[in-house]
Amino acid sequence: MKKSVLVTLIGLLVCLLCTVATGVAGVPQMINFQGRLTDAQGDTLSGDYNVTFKICADSNCGTVLWQEDWPTLEVRGGIFNVLLGSTNPIPDTVFTGPKRWLGMTVDDEDMNPPQEIASVGYAFHSATSDTAEYAHVATSDNDWVIDGDNVLFHRNLDKIGEENVAVPLSW
Repeated sequence: MKKSVLVTLIGLLVCLLCTVATGVAGVPQMINFQGRLTDAQGDTLSGDYNVTFKICADSNCGTVLWQEDWPTLEVRGGIFNVLLGSTNPIPDTVFTGPKRWLGMTVDDEDMNPPQEIASVGYAFHSATSDTAEYAHVATSDNDWVIDGDNVLFHRNLDKIGEENVAVPLSW
C-alpha cells in the first residue's frame, strides 16, 4: 500500500513538473547561426577555433548585451553552424532596442564589421508583446460586443455606415 501511494505521488509530481516546464518554456532563447570563415586572402579555413559570439547594442560592439564562448568550434571547408544561446541563454531583454549587431572573435581576433541582426532575432520580444500588454490594460468603451458567433460594432455612427455592423467570428 505504501509503495502504491509513493508511486502515485511520484507520478503526480512528474506530471506537475512537466506541466510547469511546458508553461515556462515559451520562446526558445537561442538563435541558429551559420557562417563562413576565411583567412585574409579569402581562402576557406578548417579546424577547431576558439570563438566568442557577442550581441551588441551598437555597430562597433562597444556595448555588449550578451556573450557566449565556444572554445572548440568545428569549422569544415570554411563552414560552421552554432546554436547561439545553447550554453548561455539569450534573454529576451537583449532585443528590446532598435537595432542589434552580432560580433565574433576568433582566436582573440575580432571579425569586423559586426553583422546587423535582422527581424528574426527580434521574435524574442514577442514573448512580452507590447500589443498584448496594451490589450491587457485597456478599458472597454463598449464599441464592440460579442453576440454568439458574431462580433458587433455597436455605436451610433452619425455619418458613416450602419449602427450595428456584425462581423462573423469564423472569418
